[in-house]
Amino acid sequence: MRGKLRILIVLILIIIPMSNALITINPQKFEIRKVEFNKPYNVIITVINPDSNTYDVQVMPSKDSYYLLDNIKIEPTNFKIGPNDKKNIKLTLTLPNTLSPEEHILFLNFLSLNHELGKFKLSFSIPGEKIENLTLKNIKINDQKTNDILYFDYQMENYGTIIARGSPIIEIYKDDQLIEKFGQESNIIIMPKKDYNLSIMYDTTKLNPGNYKYVAKFRYNDLESNYHEGKFKITQKKNDEIEEKEVIVGENLDLDLTIKNPSKELSFYKISYNIFDQNIGDTVEGQMQNNEKEINLNIDTSNFELGIYDLEIEIKTGKNLENTDMKKIKINVINEKNSLLNNKYLLGIIVGIISIGIISFAIYKLYPKIIQNNTKSKVNNLHEEIRNINKGFSHLELSMNHFTHDIHKFINESNSYLRSKGYDNYEFR
Repeated sequence: MRGKLRILIVLILIIIPMSNALITINPQKFEIRKVEFNKPYNVIITVINPDSNTYDVQVMPSKDSYYLLDNIKIEPTNFKIGPNDKKNIKLTLTLPNTLSPEEHILFLNFLSLNHELGKFKLSFSIPGEKIENLTLKNIKINDQKTNDILYFDYQMENYGTIIARGSPIIEIYKDDQLIEKFGQESNIIIMPKKDYNLSIMYDTTKLNPGNYKYVAKFRYNDLESNYHEGKFKITQKKNDEIEEKEVIVGENLDLDLTIKNPSKELSFYKISYNIFDQNIGDTVEGQMQNNEKEINLNIDTSNFELGIYDLEIEIKTGKNLENTDMKKIKINVINEKNSLLNNKYLLGIIVGIISIGIISFAIYKLYPKIIQNNTKSKVNNLHEEIRNINKGFSHLELSMNHFTHDIHKFINESNSYLRSKGYDNYEFR
């Protein structure tokens, strides 16, 4: 069509299950065989919902494809798809001549409520000379004014012509013996002819006082950069302020976290938690657009016996998950409290006993006078006594009203206290 490349993709349907639903992504992948720079490639992707449910769908590139974000346009990125309905998504890709000479892969994730419905893959290759040259320029150690946390600040530059995909590696030595190696779980992308700063947090609370050596490097594309080494000293231990959470035996721990990221740009988070002595752990991942995001973790503690358990949470945020934070929580598994507030019947019994006692005491004081004055010759006095009895009961009624008010105030304060501690309302009456 007069040199204009138009792409309309119709391939075999790919059916991807989600729970009990079947969502169809058509097509699953596409390859651009002949690259033309600065010309838009238009790809139509169809989402079909043969299920009886309605889904809110979000389309976004995976973090490994994030560097292509400026070169793509997705219309729409958010939409609803009803039962037996379909929706066409238009992907426009424009390839600049500055892309590195290598194979590039764009992954689009189709998500609903953090569940992956399907994935679309678009690939293309840029010709040219491939040069791999990542240099680790410097390593600095910073702390947070304590001996418990160290930050290894990487300063790197990619002098090559292709993307450096890899992870940092830090080795800790004591008396020339390797005692720990970490950082390799990260997934970092460093573009050609670009520098990159990375900060890795290291918790030293498990280290004994003494002198230590570190060796830092970066492994990428099956290669290793140059390395830097240095020393640090642990002089004393500091008792961490560890948060405590109570959970009733047989129940799960419901934990709300607020994660923070200094950038307002689209970034990612990865939360990993572990209760090591119970061999329980999981990872939660996603995207965040703002500086803060609320995350709820429901941790299965239903089989825990009475006792205290250590929960460790690692929180990574950032464009390449380069920011790391740690959180420690002690989980205290307890029996249901045998206090007054946990027995919704006991309070009613106590109120009833007090009320009966007050009424009985009043009758005990007034009844002899009624017998004594119950004669024909003292009818008038009897009437007077009856009036006095009525006054007495009026005072008693007023006292009971005040007592009932105090009881209701106690109930409301008790329920408010329970709610502030995360317990359900016991519905005192």
